[in-house]
Amino acid sequence: MKILLIGNPVSGRGRAVARISALVRMLRSAGHKVDLYMTGAGGQARLRAAALDPDVAVLVVAGGDGTFNEVVSGLADPSQVRLALLPAGSANVLARELKLPWRPEAVCALVAGGRVRHLDLGTAGRRCFCMMASSGIDAQIVDQVHRSRKGVLGMHKYVWPALGVIGRWKTPHLKVTVDGTEAHGAVVVVANTRTYGGLFWAADRAEVDSGYLDVVVLPRDSLWAVVRYLWAGWHHRLSRLGEVTYLRGTRIRIEADRPVPVQLDGDLAGTTPVTMSVRPRCLPVLVPGR
Repeated sequence: MKILLIGNPVSGRGRAVARISALVRMLRSAGHKVDLYMTGAGGQARLRAAALDPDVAVLVVAGGDGTFNEVVSGLADPSQVRLALLPAGSANVLARELKLPWRPEAVCALVAGGRVRHLDLGTAGRRCFCMMASSGIDAQIVDQVHRSRKGVLGMHKYVWPALGVIGRWKTPHLKVTVDGTEAHGAVVVVANTRTYGGLFWAADRAEVDSGYLDVVVLPRDSLWAVVRYLWAGWHHRLSRLGEVTYLRGTRIRIEADRPVPVQLDGDLAGTTPVTMSVRPRCLPVLVPGR
């Protein structure tokens, strides 16, 4: 079987290299033909995926959520190649959501005998997101966190960037329309996974292959409100707050009274207005079990 492995050597503070090398050795020992491509800068994973040979049977991504998003974004048609993931990032949201193995030997077995689960894929213009998108102060904080992040991502890594953004942020008025249903708030989260950044559950009813995107609308973005939402999300109770609007749909339009940042899987992706939609169950990912 022909396999392309795209690896990010700086994932996990550089600890990914040894695991990637071990996985390549195991795959080759199992008789597979493996082409290894290690990225050297942002955007290279996308370019390599765009040049995918049609005879590649499995595309293995070794890195974090950002690397996985790059690879999927680069594929001309993500539905045409099976994907496997060697989790090596800081948050590893998708790996946790799918309960994927972390050890190279388990990933090697997954490539050979895992089952295919077809995941939904969110789109926003020409860009895509596998896990989550959002607009509002949250998108600005996410951008600041990822710009300054070093090492493992934890809740404490959000504190200073959040305080810095909150100190100079002007609350916008966001209008979100989900399949014709309208809601208003200060922050909008559009989710394909439950977990946000590996820290808390923003969309506690989301499923990666439901055929829909879950939309969470938060009415306020003050410091106290953000802390309250984080606490509720940490305990998987955000959708139970009476002030929170929780919707589900296939077409989402976000508009605002001024241009407001939008993030896709942790990367800033312009500002509002933005229209998002879902490609149902189009992403074949190898997962364990039946």
